[in-house]
Amino acid sequence: MNPPRGISTAALAMSMFVLAICAGGPSLVYAAPPFHGTIFIDQDIITPSDPTLFLNAAYTGRGQRLMFDRRSGWIWNDAYLFQAAYEDGLSAEIQVNSEFESVDAAEVEALKYGEVVGRLPTSLRARVETFWIHKGVHPFGGGNDNLLVHTGQAELYEAAGILEETFVHEAAHTSLDPVHADAPQWIAAQNSDPDFISTYAESYPGREDIAESFLPYLALRYRPGRISQELADIIQQTIPNRIDYFDAMEFDAYPIVSPECGNGRVESGEACDDGNAIDDDCCSATCMARPPAATCRSDWGKASVQVAETRFGRERIKVDFKKGPALAASDFGDPANASAAYSLCFHDANDNLAGALTVDRAGEACSGEPCWRNLGTRGFLYKDRLAASHGVTRMRLVAGAAGRSRIQIRATNNSSKGQTTMPTGVASALAGSSRATLQLHLQGGGCFEAVLDDVKRNEPTFFKAGN
Repeated sequence: MNPPRGISTAALAMSMFVLAICAGGPSLVYAAPPFHGTIFIDQDIITPSDPTLFLNAAYTGRGQRLMFDRRSGWIWNDAYLFQAAYEDGLSAEIQVNSEFESVDAAEVEALKYGEVVGRLPTSLRARVETFWIHKGVHPFGGGNDNLLVHTGQAELYEAAGILEETFVHEAAHTSLDPVHADAPQWIAAQNSDPDFISTYAESYPGREDIAESFLPYLALRYRPGRISQELADIIQQTIPNRIDYFDAMEFDAYPIVSPECGNGRVESGEACDDGNAIDDDCCSATCMARPPAATCRSDWGKASVQVAETRFGRERIKVDFKKGPALAASDFGDPANASAAYSLCFHDANDNLAGALTVDRAGEACSGEPCWRNLGTRGFLYKDRLAASHGVTRMRLVAGAAGRSRIQIRATNNSSKGQTTMPTGVASALAGSSRATLQLHLQGGGCFEAVLDDVKRNEPTFFKAGN
């Protein structure tokens, strides 16, 4: 990005539109987009005193890396390499140009920018695989699964108080653009809104509108106490449909959103967090782990689980319960009509909770279609290609006579498609276990169980078992 300059505060932005009086009272009528570039709208949306998820950046040696440098274009460089780790499980390789001349000097840069980027929401770091860090006074960049930093320019951003805000913009390019910039729903929101949020977005609607709009959205939704009411009104009245679009995506805003039980992420003081406040599944409403339920339908003739976590960002879980008991469709609840939620719980041989997947989407839409389909007397089918609920893309609940009922669940992470919500670490939690107990709990009661003691693979990144 080459961010335009000119507007730095909401007060200056107000000069770009006029106030009109109508029957319903005053409303804002835009003569042009209200801002020139949105990284300048407020210095306090994210600040250096805010919490960071950055844990460390371990030096891994020197290595040839293809890097983009705005001073000279694409270059091969024998870079200093650091592996950055974050509290939410994400990681990235920080590649520091050899021009910094020593490991110590390079480490200063890796630690500095690793920490700053850790203040960004998890959703903005989901696709960030590398950092490129160079000297020079040149604009930052996003995309290519990367964040580009020129340290001379960073000093200017710091002096202006907008270093974190600039990283929000660039990380939106990296993590959001590939999935959302061409999405039909985003284009529809863009066409329906009164205006673009900035002249920069207006000039490059396909390239800059997501990144220009996301920072104002972040301020409006998660930091309203840090911006003026005037600025909040400008954002809300300029891009209401884009705001609705971002809301519908349910982006993970941690650590900007305070830790809380029920957000699907295990945090300080929690033994588990299955993403709901339901008290009759494997994780209590206070985020304490429960052992397997004592009464659960377990008469499945054939069942299996496979947890593959060998490739970071491409994890997957496959669960099948087959040849089950005689079941009616009503035994699964009624997810097609907003009256059912499901939690799939994984327990090891000592009945310790190893992980959970939750789907609470009854009556909701997935990609414009109902998430759940009623199959009549045969049961229900859940499909979500965005894998928005704990990575679950498919759940098939099949009723039938004894030996004909079936449960099938598929979950995945695919960072290249923006699918990043499936909890990881299940394989490592089951590693060394002689069996796995899987229970599917229905909200309000009902439970189906398979005890899988035929363990075929038992590794920290791959677990496979059947009965």
